[in-house]
Amino acid sequence: MTQTGPDYAAALEASFARFLALYDRLTPDEIEEAPLDGGWTPKTILAHVAFWDDYQTRRMEAARAGSSAESGFPRPAEDNDARMLLDDDRIYASTLEEAKRARARMVGFARTLDAQSLAEAYPEGAHTLSLAALLRHMIKHTLEHDAELRAYVERMAAEDETH
Repeated sequence: MTQTGPDYAAALEASFARFLALYDRLTPDEIEEAPLDGGWTPKTILAHVAFWDDYQTRRMEAARAGSSAESGFPRPAEDNDARMLLDDDRIYASTLEEAKRARARMVGFARTLDAQSLAEAYPEGAHTLSLAALLRHMIKHTLEHDAELRAYVERMAAEDETH
């Protein structure tokens, strides 16, 4: 069955809600300092998801508008680890609001997509971009970080039960 824009929007909302629900199970100290893989914390993972939601939404909008057809869409200058170090100093509440805004914008964009828009291969510099493939990737991206954070939450809950 072919997915529609509203289907992608619903999946984006659901994956994000599941991800954010994990933060309700963390203490403020855990959000700031819980050690996850690669030196990441729950706060920096949330900032990472927000960054990529914003970036990929702008990228899809540019592709659909044709503004990135000739030259492509500029890649971020910093890699994920460099941004993670900067995000560590951010305030959690503002990071959370930014993440919610970025996801809402992506969801809103997805809702506007019809079957033709989802099936089209948009020129993006020397490559093409599939909005459907990128939306699937963004859902998967959130679920991957959800799994990482969920493993920590479940590990802490199991440790609490043994004490």
